[in-house]
Amino acid sequence: MASPPSPPYPAPPPAGPRRRWIAPVVAGAAALAVTGGVAVHLATRPGPAPFSGSASAGASGDASASPAALTPPGAPDVCAMIGGAETGRLILEPEVERDSSDDSGRTTWSCRWSGDFTSSGGRPVHNKITITVVRHKGDQDRSAVAAAQGGYGFDLQNGRRFATAPPEGYRHSRPVQLTGVGDGAHVRFSRPLAESGGITSAEGFSRVGDVTVAVKYDRYLRGAPAEPGLEKDALREAGLLLRQATESAAAWREGRPYARPTAVPERSPTPAPTATPTPTPVPIAVPPACTALAPAVTRLVPRPKTGAGRTREQDRTTVTCWWENPDIRSPGGLSLRAVSVSFTSFADRAGGPDHEAARLHYAERYARAVRLQREGRDPAYPGVSYGSVAELRGLGERAYSQYRRHRTPDLYAGAAGVLVLSGSTVIEIVYAGSERPEGRGVDSPRSVLLPLREAVTGVTPLAGAVVRAFRQAEPG
Repeated sequence: MASPPSPPYPAPPPAGPRRRWIAPVVAGAAALAVTGGVAVHLATRPGPAPFSGSASAGASGDASASPAALTPPGAPDVCAMIGGAETGRLILEPEVERDSSDDSGRTTWSCRWSGDFTSSGGRPVHNKITITVVRHKGDQDRSAVAAAQGGYGFDLQNGRRFATAPPEGYRHSRPVQLTGVGDGAHVRFSRPLAESGGITSAEGFSRVGDVTVAVKYDRYLRGAPAEPGLEKDALREAGLLLRQATESAAAWREGRPYARPTAVPERSPTPAPTATPTPTPVPIAVPPACTALAPAVTRLVPRPKTGAGRTREQDRTTVTCWWENPDIRSPGGLSLRAVSVSFTSFADRAGGPDHEAARLHYAERYARAVRLQREGRDPAYPGVSYGSVAELRGLGERAYSQYRRHRTPDLYAGAAGVLVLSGSTVIEIVYAGSERPEGRGVDSPRSVLLPLREAVTGVTPLAGAVVRAFRQAEPG
């Protein structure tokens, strides 16, 4: 997709009315992305139905030429959506990994092929192909097809924006739209400006009804500049991969056979995709870097419940700590106050710190924040409005803050967030709150959101304390 990291989704709770507290999870979770990646997501409402293995086809009457989706017989085998002739030509003897996740807005399946080889020029090369298939779910406000249209449109808009305002140190091509591929498709290319090597990426995006498909072809040239003609070749390869994956996804969506008989066999049996989200935040003891924050946090969140979790991915580890109190007594009723702090540390293939990956992640987040400042809202996340971006000095290598108002079926709150780049780690701090009448939940439309000035005044000194604590005791 358009640069944001793959989200770790919270496991769906069992059905049935109950009061549930959902602690903050790591950056990128779909339910929390609207607040910048790390925030508190509290809900007092019945839990959704258990994961059923397929998403709703959505309401009728959508502006899509796609044939109506039949109910697929089960989860797709994304690793069989690309022919072995294609993957084998780009990656010799690849290692294959599967992944799947589910939340209230979408179900996601992915497959990754990766491997090392030596190029014709004698240079070591690492190639990776990732295919991601997302089936979107409708809700009371929009159909599943409309949700997929919004997701595809977001990726196209991101591509156009990065072409004119790329993250520092990278060049992005303009999206090239493809014909005859689903209900819409395009590809784009990015490469580092430095001549000392790096990751070049060709990405493709498409939509078929309520399903979106993303293809990414990464080529890592160690210690060498990009080869002549690489952009043209990479875009062609991404287009071929996207066409195959989209055709297969359309067939799966309609209940037709789709598996390519030449799919590359995996080295060892891999479990079929399940409803278990991967990666999953794992509860951990509160690390010292967060324990040291107690005096600063409790000035904002009195008598909080607290906790911590860790999520590990191939290229990063995220540790998140949270403090929350949704039932603070106040003259007007009840107050919600919550703080979440996450540390996302990037690592290279050898396990060492990856400063470049952290820098790129920060640059992408900053570019998105600036766009949201300009547009005020993100069509992909109804109910959230965004304020101005303010760059901050004295916090790490780079830092910025942004305020947003969150009015969704899950949560009414004002939140101020700070994002900090510190070496190979990106730190995010969010302070959120609201006031509501007695007897109402945190999702009450009668809530009064934490004002901009109070939120920013609270989160800015807290961010300084977080950075100092991180330098003294980095969580792992």
